[in-house]
Amino acid sequence: MIKIYTIIFTLLISANALAQLTDGLVLKYDLNGDAFDNSLNGNHGVLINTSPTLDVYCNEDSALYFNGAASIIIPNNPSIKPQLPITLSMYVKLDNLNNVQPLYFSDAVPNDYAGFFINVGTTGQIMAHIGSHNGIQGYQNRRSFLSDKTISINDWYSITVIINSYNNMRIFIDCTESSGTYSGTGDTTVVYTNYEGRIGARPSIENYPDGLFLKGAIDEVLLWDRALTESEIQELCSGACTVGQSMVQLDIEGCDNNDIISASTLAYSTIPVEITLQQFQNEGGAAKTDCNFTSITYQDVSDGLSNPKTITRTFTFTNCNETQNVTQIIIINDSTKPTITCPADISQTVETGANSAIITIPPATFIDNCPGGSITNNYNSGGEIANDNYPVGKTIVTFTATDAAGNTDFCSMTVTVTLNVFQYSIIPNPNRGIFSFRIDSNPEPELTLKLINVIGQVIETRTIVSSVVNHTEWFNVPHLSKGIYLLEISSDEFHKCEKIEIQ
Repeated sequence: MIKIYTIIFTLLISANALAQLTDGLVLKYDLNGDAFDNSLNGNHGVLINTSPTLDVYCNEDSALYFNGAASIIIPNNPSIKPQLPITLSMYVKLDNLNNVQPLYFSDAVPNDYAGFFINVGTTGQIMAHIGSHNGIQGYQNRRSFLSDKTISINDWYSITVIINSYNNMRIFIDCTESSGTYSGTGDTTVVYTNYEGRIGARPSIENYPDGLFLKGAIDEVLLWDRALTESEIQELCSGACTVGQSMVQLDIEGCDNNDIISASTLAYSTIPVEITLQQFQNEGGAAKTDCNFTSITYQDVSDGLSNPKTITRTFTFTNCNETQNVTQIIIINDSTKPTITCPADISQTVETGANSAIITIPPATFIDNCPGGSITNNYNSGGEIANDNYPVGKTIVTFTATDAAGNTDFCSMTVTVTLNVFQYSIIPNPNRGIFSFRIDSNPEPELTLKLINVIGQVIETRTIVSSVVNHTEWFNVPHLSKGIYLLEISSDEFHKCEKIEIQ
C-alpha cells in the first residue's frame, strides 16, 4: 500500500506561536516545471536534467523528477543562508535507497561539509546536518541528527526541517515526532561559504568521490529564516491527501447484514463497490476534494457470528501515487425482545374418582423483529403446544419465547381440572320424621338411599335409577322414635352417610 506521510525535522521550536507561514519565507519553489522563486525574493534556481512529473495530488507537470543525474542549482545568496534558526520543507518521493539520497544542500562544497544539508540514508533514516567548513571529510566536520523512524521508496513524504543549534534537533514524521540520535563533533554553529547550493545532488564527499544524485521526485520546496511552531507544522501536514484510518463506529439494531441500509446509504456488499467522494462524505468520512482520486470503493467483511455480528467496512482510495484504506466497524445487534401471546386459561371437570384429565391447549405464539426463534413451556417438551395430562387442581403453565439472538419473553396461563362432585340437600334436618332428599348437581347414574337406625337396622331403602338435578325423594317416618338416624347414600362411584336427627 502506498501512503502519503509527513516528515518534519525540527532543530528548534520558535517562541512565536502566532507567526504565519508566510512570515520569514525566503524561498518558495513550486517546481511546476521550473525553479521560479515564488517568495518574491528572487532566489530563482536553475534546472539541470530535471523533467516534469505528477505531484503528490496527481496534477500533471506539477513536480520535478530527478533521474539520478539531475539537480537544481540554488543561488549563493545570503537571504537563503540565514543565521539559525531556519526551516526547510519539501515533498519527496524516492525511487530507491541504493545510495544516500541528497535532498537539499545550502552549500555544495566538494570534499567538505558546510552550511546545512538534508539527506536520506540507505536504511531510510532522515539525516539533518550542519557543517563546520574546516576541510575535513569526516564526523569532525559536521553535527548530525538521525531519525529512528524511516521512510520507504515509491511513497510521497512531506519533509520539513528546522535547524537551530548543535544539540537542538527534532524530526517529525507525518506530524508525529521521531526520536533519534546525534553524531559528529563539528562546530556548534553553521558555517556558510560562497558556493552555490544544490537540490537533488551534492559534489564528491568521503565515500562518494563522484558525488551523490537523487533518484526520485521533489515538489514544493520552502525555506524560512525562522523556526515554525507546532501549529504551523500541523498546517503543513494538512495539505497531504490523507483520508484518515478509521471512521465512527455504526451501531445498528437489526437482524442481519442487510440491515446496514437502515443506518447507511451504502448496502452490504462482499465485493468492492465503486462510490463517489460525496457518498463517502455522506457516510461521515473526511477526505480532501482536490486529491484527484481515480477510484473510491468499499467492501464489507462479516465475522460470521449471529448476534451481535461485526462487519468491517473498508473504503479504498486510489490515485496516481497511492492507495489508502479507511476502515469502519459496523455492529448489528438484535436487542429487541419477542412478544409472546399465551392461550386463554382453560377449565375442565372430571368425574368423581378421577385424579387428572387430558387437556388440549391451543399453541402459544410470538412475534419478533427478526426471523427464527422458538417457544418452550415448563410443563412438557411440547414447546408452544402444552397438550398433556393435567392433575385435578390448578396448574400454571409458563411459555417462554426465545428469538434467534437469545432475547426472551414469557407469559403464563392456568389449567384448572375440577372433580364432577355429586351434590345434594337434606331438608329439613333436624325434622319431625318428614324430610326430603334432593339432587342439586352432578347426579349419579344410579343411586341408593338407605335410612338406618343406630343399631344398623335398615328402616327404608330407596333406589333412584335415573337421577337428575332437582330430583326429590320424600321420607315420611313420623312414627320413628326421636333420636339420631343415618341416611346412607351410595352409587358405584360414591358412598357417604349423613346424620338425620328426628325430634
